[in-house]
Amino acid sequence: MAVSGLLDKGGYTLQDVLPLVRVKPHVLRYWEQMLPLVRSGRDEGGHRIWTAAQLRMLLRVRHLVVERGVAVTAAGEALLREASGDSARVKAGLEGVRDALAATLIRLRDPSGSGLALAGSSAGDNAPAGPGRYGIALEQLVARGVLPSPEETSRQGRDSSLSVVAPARSGREGARLVYSHLFARGAPGEIARHLAALVRHRLEQETSGEDVPLIVAVPGGLEDLYERCLPRHTFLLPLPTLSCQHTVCTAPTLALLLALASSRELDRALREWQRETVHIWAADSPHSSPRDVISPLAIAAPGGLALGVRPAPSGHRLTEAAAIHLATWRPRLERTTRCGEWVPHPRGKGRFFRLWLRDLAALGGPGVLVPGASRPGVWRGSSWLEQLRLVWGDAPFSGLPAPGSGPPEANSGREENREEQGQ
Repeated sequence: MAVSGLLDKGGYTLQDVLPLVRVKPHVLRYWEQMLPLVRSGRDEGGHRIWTAAQLRMLLRVRHLVVERGVAVTAAGEALLREASGDSARVKAGLEGVRDALAATLIRLRDPSGSGLALAGSSAGDNAPAGPGRYGIALEQLVARGVLPSPEETSRQGRDSSLSVVAPARSGREGARLVYSHLFARGAPGEIARHLAALVRHRLEQETSGEDVPLIVAVPGGLEDLYERCLPRHTFLLPLPTLSCQHTVCTAPTLALLLALASSRELDRALREWQRETVHIWAADSPHSSPRDVISPLAIAAPGGLALGVRPAPSGHRLTEAAAIHLATWRPRLERTTRCGEWVPHPRGKGRFFRLWLRDLAALGGPGVLVPGASRPGVWRGSSWLEQLRLVWGDAPFSGLPAPGSGPPEANSGREENREEQGQ
């Protein structure tokens, strides 16, 4: 079943709505009293019920009232303006895809209903406290056709080759999106601090100084931690927690794609910045540059996606860089997520879903030659902080461990990290 088919439920109950809107029941009831547009109906059993359109409005009210401090009555006036006129009709197609992913976040939670702790919640200092968060159950995504089944042995278009083109010489850059730190293991506070130092260093050294918007993908619940470290106007894109067989699992690329497809907050930020694309780059990789020469070609691509490539002895090699034109790409989400595959876990613990940015070459978008460096690549995982020091020694890091002084497993997991990253 396509993602758009996830909105097959006639309405959303209080149990569905509260985890996403994240307000107390009495606050939600007050909003209903003040704003007729979000006032719930009743099902045959007398339970309160909201439509998909009302759920969208409640999410908008929460953003205005809780995050921006707007009065409830003023938020209601904003809803009336947004619900009328040509703008609502123009956005209708994209909102269908986005709403389906919102439904996913609500309803494809772990079947036990017990809630899931964040993967990093026990990883040392600065770990988030509080109750666990619901995760999206990958089994349910498989059942609805969003992900391939474990029985499917090959990815679609596995042997597809890109059509390599020259970089764009002109055109508006996309908002820069950093994500590769999600593959690192370690204390969340250390990862956030070192990522912030590296991002600042690379933007200063490799860009023209233009104030291009910056987006950083973060595990859900760690927004405050990253906000303290990154530049003031950085947009933090929280990623949903994923689960498989009642256990939190790590699939950063998949989580990133789901967030890009469903985040209304990201859409509003892009409109404010007057940007149409996101330029995904790996801040820790010398072969992935913050200079965006890909976005103009993503806008022109039929699928809204372009990947960065660099010269190699055997032709061209994919880098950890891409650009996505969201308006064109979102209706093709299912094709994108099905580029991954289920593989045996390297530690013999069942299977896990593997999806890398390079796998999206199967979609047939253009490969764009991007600038790179001669430095060696960075091994991720438990040795990430040590590797940053070795590869980016000129960056103004503070508190990095000396080589060999990390935890005992820092060097023992390199082959596993290589397998997990496809390097």
